[in-house]
This record gives sequence, structure tokens and C-alpha cells, in this order.
Amino acid sequence: MLALAQERELAIREVTSHLVELKDVFSDFAELVQGQQEGVDAVCRNVEVAHAKTEQGYEAILKANEGQRAETGGCVLS
Repeated sequence: MLALAQERELAIREVTSHLVELKDVFSDFAELVQGQQEGVDAVCRNVEVAHAKTEQGYEAILKANEGQRAETGGCVLS
């Protein structure tokens, strides 16, 4: 009977130890994900800025093209 109780106690300690290790793994994983999220957020901001600047550039090209048409009487060479 004593041996069975000792085996159970040992098994409980092993399970507890594994749970602590698992908690540590999940904590480390959460830190990695958080660190990557900051990078993803930075990429998203950069994409938004690039998109806005691309639209501004496109509008500038259209405006320049209209100005060139006005100067050449409607004939623009591409």
C-alpha cells in the first residue's frame, strides 16, 4: 500500500513538473508572438504609407500628363 502511494506521489510530481515546463514553453511562445506582432504592425504601417505615396505619385503623373497635353495641344507622345 505504501509503495502504491509513493508511486502515485511520484507520478503527480512528474505531471506537475511537466505542466510547469509546458507553462514555460507557452510563456516563451507568447513572447515570440508578441515580438513578431510588433514587426507585422510595422510592415502594415509601411505598406499603408507606400500605398498612399504611390497614389500621390500616380496623381502627380496624371496631372503632369494633363499639363503636357495642354502645352502640346492635346498630343502626347508616350
